[in-house]
Amino acid sequence: MGILDEFVKAQKNNDQDAKVAIEQMLLEIWNILFPHVSIDLSSKDTRENVLWKSIGFQNKDPMSDIRGSGAMGVKQFLYMLQQYPEQLNQLIEKHKPRESIHYPIAAAGFAITVSLGKIPQIGECSCNKLAKSQLI
Repeated sequence: MGILDEFVKAQKNNDQDAKVAIEQMLLEIWNILFPHVSIDLSSKDTRENVLWKSIGFQNKDPMSDIRGSGAMGVKQFLYMLQQYPEQLNQLIEKHKPRESIHYPIAAAGFAITVSLGKIPQIGECSCNKLAKSQLI
């Protein structure tokens, strides 16, 4: 499976396996940013926390922000956190004082993921077909 195929599958997959994968990635994000604060992601009541908003989510429940981006949106946020922690933290801090006029950074990333999935070459073609079309 090519990277574009994985992207589409991760974005559109909403089954139980995808939910578990999303919860695991959210827990990893949480443990990196808040290592001394425990959280249980198994239900809405236990995963709601105002700290999610402090890192760029719109809501206290991170699952409500993910919606259309699916696991890929969370994967991209986790990647940014692991590979570019200083830059992501700068973005989060820069937008905190202006949340009322700017889109929270995590939610903005999820929206970009959704938009990328709507590009026909990404959303409908396999990686091999896309590579062949670019050669012409």
